[in-house]
Amino acid sequence: MTTISKTRIDGMPIGLTLALLLACAVNLAVLARWL
Repeated sequence: MTTISKTRIDGMPIGLTLALLLACAVNLAVLARWL
């Protein structure tokens, strides 16, 4: 599973990867605030 996600991330454009990471960070921040 880790290898699949790694190859998927490697195949993405760097901008899209950064956008996904930013979205994950925002979701974690919102969850932390609600907790």
